[in-house]
Amino acid sequence: MKRIKYFATLSFLILSFVFIACEDEDKAAYNLHTESENTAPYVRIILDNSTVDSSVLSDAVISGTVDAPSKNVKSWSAKVRIDGSMTTDFTEIISVTSFPAEVNISIEEIADKLEIDIMDIQPADIIEFSAVSEGVDGKILNYDLLAGDLSGQPEQRQAYEFEVIVFCAPISSNFIGDWTIVMTDTYGDGWDGAFITATIDGNGTTYTTSGSGETHVITIPSGTTSLVWSYSSGAYEEEHIFTITDPAGISYGPFDGGDGIPFCFL
Repeated sequence: MKRIKYFATLSFLILSFVFIACEDEDKAAYNLHTESENTAPYVRIILDNSTVDSSVLSDAVISGTVDAPSKNVKSWSAKVRIDGSMTTDFTEIISVTSFPAEVNISIEEIADKLEIDIMDIQPADIIEFSAVSEGVDGKILNYDLLAGDLSGQPEQRQAYEFEVIVFCAPISSNFIGDWTIVMTDTYGDGWDGAFITATIDGNGTTYTTSGSGETHVITIPSGTTSLVWSYSSGAYEEEHIFTITDPAGISYGPFDGGDGIPFCFL
């Protein structure tokens, strides 16, 4: 009897291990780079602004600081495109060979590079950046080669895929009060690094979920002049479902991560 129990327990443990291993393999978001953050040519960016005002695009500038914490990066170059009311191809916009470096890119420069009229850029459009770095030893690092703790966590400020939102000009609107965001993850393991940001008068707060889902109630105080909702992607975007309800009880969505937030709530 003891022998039967032993084999039954051993079989259960083997099957459990196989199931967990398969589940982990299914959820592997990106190829992990073999080097650690300290030896790979890792670059991060700290943006001064994650939004630009659609009413003053001709004067708007995206600025920030690009740094290489491991001090072994030869170069970092970024491409840009617009996604939203139109979708353009990526085009080269900037290259950096000395770190840290101050980055200043005007929206006019972006429009010129993309060969579009600046007036074609609309509220809720997303200015997407995609970048690659090269180490002094010739090794290349891009977004697909980042480990999950670098690609999916906002505090890492990775400089390989990031975005700036074109938000609506501040207008009089009934957005004061309680907004409700209902977040769901269909796989049940959280949003894989994705999050929603509420930017109130230029100050952003991020919201996400773990497990199968979570509800956030965000109070917009009286006297607020601008509110921008934006979505930052993680991995497995099709699993991330959300609905936003405004203070008047009007619901928008459901959206999934592939939709982002396709319009402004101002």
